[in-house]
Amino acid sequence: MRRRALFLAVLPAALSGCSALPASKPTATPRPVTAQVFFDSEATQDQEAAVRHAIQSGHGVTAVEYETREQAYRRFKETFKDDPHLVATARLEDFTDDIRFRARTAASARALLARVRKMGGVRKVQILPTASPSASPR
Repeated sequence: MRRRALFLAVLPAALSGCSALPASKPTATPRPVTAQVFFDSEATQDQEAAVRHAIQSGHGVTAVEYETREQAYRRFKETFKDDPHLVATARLEDFTDDIRFRARTAASARALLARVRKMGGVRKVQILPTASPSASPR
């Protein structure tokens, strides 16, 4: 009977994400993540500047890098230089300006992306896979 009472007392807390037990120490420190914001092809300079400002002043942001469509196109050609057919099908018009940023935690990156996603001129946002905690934004 006592076990059932304990179970029934702990169950609601467990289901809500809380615990009746003492909190344990986290086993791993949060890892930094890299996120990317792609602009619409018709985004204005003012819209891009507003997004840049929001990212640069965002909580937990440690690095920001802006890339023009021309730079993205050159990087694409360099990355896929061993696949000439793929490179031949790409056009400058297929690329847009973008911003990559590094955030201290995935939670801070997600919160910032949620705000930026709603801003004018933004086409797409994403969190990128991270190879190592010391990797740079690019």
